[in-house]
Amino acid sequence: MLVGSGSDGMNEEEVAAEILRLTGKEQPTVLYLGAATYDLPGPRARQTVRFEEAGCVVMSLDLATPKAKETDLGYQAKLAAAVAAADAIVVSGGNTLYAADRFKSVRISLSLSLSLSLSLSL
Repeated sequence: MLVGSGSDGMNEEEVAAEILRLTGKEQPTVLYLGAATYDLPGPRARQTVRFEEAGCVVMSLDLATPKAKETDLGYQAKLAAAVAAADAIVVSGGNTLYAADRFKSVRISLSLSLSLSLSLSL
């Protein structure tokens, strides 16, 4: 599912309800990737509040700021584990070119692609 209108779109009850329905779980685990909004807490809160209200576990990976050793196997394993644990993944809008570059830098794209191929709701 792709949602436009930035934070406003993800803040709609109907959008969150449909994402939850697509997971097939009553209280799925949601992974938020906010690199396009520089992992700022305001956009994160607006885009995940409906999931929290529904009792979902909401995880977040802060990828906007480069970190030492982010290409090391341990860091890669952490990212892969977070993606694998998610029933739904919310990728924020905003500076999507920056987010795509960060996803490439931290090599999370492979984990996201694998999850998509396993029919995860993205």
